[in-house]
Amino acid sequence: MNPTFLTPGNSHALDSDLAIESNLLALLELLGMPPHDREHAARQPLVIRRIKARHAVYQWGEPVRALAVIRHGSFKLCHLDESGYEQVSGLAMRGDVLGMESFDLPQHNSDAVALEDASVFLLPRDQLTALATCMPPLAQALQQASGRRLRQSQALVDVLAAVASEVRLARFLLWHGRQMAEDGWSPRRLHLRMGRRDLASLLGVAHETVSRSFTALSMAGLIAVEDRDIEILDPLRLQTFARNTRRPQEESRACGNLRPTSAASPAASSGRRSAYMA
Repeated sequence: MNPTFLTPGNSHALDSDLAIESNLLALLELLGMPPHDREHAARQPLVIRRIKARHAVYQWGEPVRALAVIRHGSFKLCHLDESGYEQVSGLAMRGDVLGMESFDLPQHNSDAVALEDASVFLLPRDQLTALATCMPPLAQALQQASGRRLRQSQALVDVLAAVASEVRLARFLLWHGRQMAEDGWSPRRLHLRMGRRDLASLLGVAHETVSRSFTALSMAGLIAVEDRDIEILDPLRLQTFARNTRRPQEESRACGNLRPTSAASPAASSGRRSAYMA
């Protein structure tokens, strides 16, 4: 899982299915910041690194050599706590910048692991200042990406502020839908790349509780679940439910027929599964 960060000068050392040559123009277009001088940006070489599912673009303790901008795919951000448990602290998707939180440190303080086959643009640390100086839109794009990352972190704080696990899950699904909408996808039809244990770690609940929470929301008619494919059936009711901060019993009354995790019912007989699969 230990990657070798590449610069254009040594990209030929890897097989063609691991790294390909690209340029700064392609990165800026991905970030929605096309430069005025497109030809100049196209002459600035960058490397795209391909990463297989469950492999890391960097790991805790490795030297910080580059920023990685997600070209396609998704990543979980995680670290091991003192007991050796893997704590998932974030989800990063297309256009997000990986490694920024450690860029002023000598070593990474987390792992960034691909949840699916993915690819990233690499911005070598020792070249970043020169690239941003000669191409100001890059500096602006990185500032915007940093702001987006802070907003995502705040959104996850709001998710974890809920007492009940069903409310945490509802808030997460709505947040994830908004992230997908920013990329032009439906905010109501979601394919979750995280497995049950990773999602449980992110939400701060037991992994069995994740399945029961999906079942409870499905039984209430708020979502439909088919393995990892989630459809938000009633966005307005789900938003109303997600605003609750009370105990599960009180939330159950507030949302009508929603049952708390401690008394989740079997799957409905609608033909759809109501349990989230690992």
